[in-house]
Amino acid sequence: NQSAEFIKFYGGTSDDKGSDVLISPEGDYLVLATETLENDASISLFKTDKFGNLVWKKTFGGIGDDQAGKMVMNSDNDIILCGTLLRQNDDNQIFIARIDKNGNVLWEKNYGGNYNQQGLYIATDNTNILIAGTSDADATGNANTERQTDILILSLTPNGDSIGFTLRGIQN
Repeated sequence: NQSAEFIKFYGGTSDDKGSDVLISPEGDYLVLATETLENDASISLFKTDKFGNLVWKKTFGGIGDDQAGKMVMNSDNDIILCGTLLRQNDDNQIFIARIDKNGNVLWEKNYGGNYNQQGLYIATDNTNILIAGTSDADATGNANTERQTDILILSLTPNGDSIGFTLRGIQN
């Protein structure tokens, strides 16, 4: 029998970093990470058993230097994660995905428009999803000329649809 204390390594030969961890009601571990593969960073979600043995892995993004943010678990035991996707013209977009406990992707969406938006933190009350991050665009989608970046709060339905503050050019 393996001890409940362990150390395991995941990732490859490039820079990889864990950004968040949760314990499921079943006692499995969920690890959200930024993983560099072939010169592009991806957002990866790992599920392991209580001994650190990989159960499944999901990877998102991968075109540019994407960055994992945080994740939460809702009352259905679905995982909702956020991060940042680096896209064309070095514009960043907020990335959000909902994955069930078996690793099935229920939906994934990008939010953003002109310039840069980052999804850094996430919370849910099972009615709404709230994302906190940054934006260097104003509410009309134009460059924020007064400051470098502003705090961005994005309110979404449980299906990831925008119900609050939106930027022009938001992409679902």
